[in-house]
Amino acid sequence: MSRSLSQQGSLQVPPEAAAFASNFKNRRDPIRPASQIAGLTFLTQGGSPWTGVSVNTGIAASDTTLPIFSGQSIKLTSGTAGDSSGYGSFRSPAPLSSAIDLSAGKSLIVWFKQTGTLPIENLQVVAYSGTGTTNSMVWNTVGTPPGADTGWFAAEFKGSWGTQGGTFDPTNVTSIRVNHVGTTGSAVNIAAVAVRPAPTLYPNGVATIYLDDLQPSQLTTALPKLASYGYPAVLAPILESISTDGVSNLTLAQIKTLHDINGWEVAAHSDTLANHAAGFPNLSNNTLEAAFATMRQWQVANKFDDSTTWASPLGVVNPNVWTIAQKYGYRSHRYAENGAASLGSRQSAGVVTAPSAIHARSWSVSNGDTVARATNDIDQAKALKGNAVFVFHAIGGSSSGATQISTADFGSIIDYINTQGLAVRTPSQILSETTAGQLLY
Repeated sequence: MSRSLSQQGSLQVPPEAAAFASNFKNRRDPIRPASQIAGLTFLTQGGSPWTGVSVNTGIAASDTTLPIFSGQSIKLTSGTAGDSSGYGSFRSPAPLSSAIDLSAGKSLIVWFKQTGTLPIENLQVVAYSGTGTTNSMVWNTVGTPPGADTGWFAAEFKGSWGTQGGTFDPTNVTSIRVNHVGTTGSAVNIAAVAVRPAPTLYPNGVATIYLDDLQPSQLTTALPKLASYGYPAVLAPILESISTDGVSNLTLAQIKTLHDINGWEVAAHSDTLANHAAGFPNLSNNTLEAAFATMRQWQVANKFDDSTTWASPLGVVNPNVWTIAQKYGYRSHRYAENGAASLGSRQSAGVVTAPSAIHARSWSVSNGDTVARATNDIDQAKALKGNAVFVFHAIGGSSSGATQISTADFGSIIDYINTQGLAVRTPSQILSETTAGQLLY
């Protein structure tokens, strides 16, 4: 089991802070009612006329969080990847009685619940335009979303943040399919599909900047650039790496300055270097409990507990880890993939919405990242009124690498965010600015 901070040298946590942190244990923020999402148009819910293919139908487990879905849902059983005749599919009429417009930031929302004995391998949503199935946009939720075994989840599928087939016209969506491509023993119940209008809170989209692992250049190089526009960032520290000399890493005093003076959010990341290197899904439950308790106690002791965000080490997570994180009050979770088209959060393709799972691009030139790719992410976020989320580590030097972005490249990305007029917000700011009671911004 990992040591608590009270055992780690100068990183002391007073008993009252530990007691306060314990109040977070076993507290979970429920999924907010679907009826509180402004402007939804339901295409199907409960016992609908949509068609189930290779499925079992039945009554979903009793649900008090989303009573609107307490009636019949459809259960999609296991299938085989790549075999369209084998996996379960929930299909709209083809064509729909009226074509759907998914352009200009509008999106599909799908409510689902994991009901099998094995994790969901891939929940796939496909929108077709025109006649037949030649022209499509495909969104894949690969792997079990964080916490998907705890109740109904809503995933939002948005615009071009998917894979296009043929010549897809988002203004003329004529049919929709929700496919469960999984292994034997996996199953998912689908309760509803709805169209959501474009959000209005951030008319040009919103960007979130994460700085992981307490690199000194985050203070010396990133801060001046961000501060030139008044932009905040999210600092994700490894607690064991907090420096006492301010040379190897940032000190606690420097972290407090970034939080108190510059308005940065100080999220949880990892308690120890060893746990960070291992990845939280590979830790025992006892070690996980100790890690999250330690991180929350440290946040409380230093008045950083205005953040309820956890940034997972190595960008990986599983439902068990996220369930334990929730016990300590974390309601926003950032994960990442290097190089893939992995941007957005509640507005992104295939990302669960509550608890808020935030899918980020983690900068790495070895995985194909370039300034051009980053600016494309920003362009998409603006066009779709979505959230472009970036993770950086070391900032500085004349060239970018696997865990470092050059001063020039970092500056170009921040300048482009400003030029395009995206708001820059931390997760806690987004949550505070979101209309009370709404599931998504």
